[in-house]
Order: sequence, then C-alpha cells, then structure tokens
Amino acid sequence: VGVPTYSAGMDFRGVYGSSARVRSGADRKVRVEVPPLSAVVLKAAKALRSPSVKPSVSVQAPAAGATGDVEVSAEVDGGGLNRVVFAAQVGNGPWRTLGSADHAPYRVTQHLPDTVRAGTPLRYKAVVVDGAGRTASDTAATTAGQPPAPE
Repeated sequence: VGVPTYSAGMDFRGVYGSSARVRSGADRKVRVEVPPLSAVVLKAAKALRSPSVKPSVSVQAPAAGATGDVEVSAEVDGGGLNRVVFAAQVGNGPWRTLGSADHAPYRVTQHLPDTVRAGTPLRYKAVVVDGAGRTASDTAATTAGQPPAPE
C-alpha cells in the first residue's frame, strides 16, 4: 500500500508489526507491505519542518440553484499539513460549521432541506490552518434552488 506522508525523502521505521526502515518517495508516499490479518505502525525518524509559506485558500460554493445534498470544496496553496474548516449561512440564519477536512481534496457536504426556498442566499466560508498554526480564509456565495415536485 502507498501511504501519504506529506514529505518526500523522509525516513520511517517500523515500531509495531514490522522492523522495516523505509523512505518516502518523490510522490510523498511510503510503500508498505502489510501481511493479511495484521497491522503495521511506522514512525517518522524526525519531526516535519514547519512550512515556509503561509497558506492561502479559495472556497468553491455549489452552483446557483443548488438543492438537496451539495458539495462545498476548497483549493489550498502553500503551508503544509493543512486543515480546512467549512461554515455556511442559509439566508439570514446563523453561521453553522459544516465540518473539516485534513487532506486534499478538501470538501464537505451540506444538506439543504426542502424548506429552503428557491433564491435563498447561501454563504460559505473556508478557513485553512497549516502545520505552523497560520491561517487564511475565503468566502463565496450562491443561491438555493427549489427541489422538483414529487411525481
């Protein structure tokens, strides 16, 4: 299996289920063979370096006319070991946290109930926090649609 490590050329050693020493490749993954019905735990030989670049984020709202379950996503540049937290506001209601994503693709799903009328403003915010604790945010807006009438 190829396990993402967030860093190319980093050394890892087995601490459970394996005594292997492996290095992450240019694709920032460690290749590990896990025997059937077993587990393997690896530990990095040293801590990750703090990212040198502050992160930036761009949030993508669902298309206008969204109904039902909609996807909210974000693109992140810079930083490292990012976590993106998403929030939404429906109409003039309160902002509500939708959830968070700790790896790309950064996205969450929001359910828009049938009670949300067509044309209701929908606002979204994404906040990224990198491994050094630095943050950036972005907002986007769209409008809700109307679910089709039952047949």
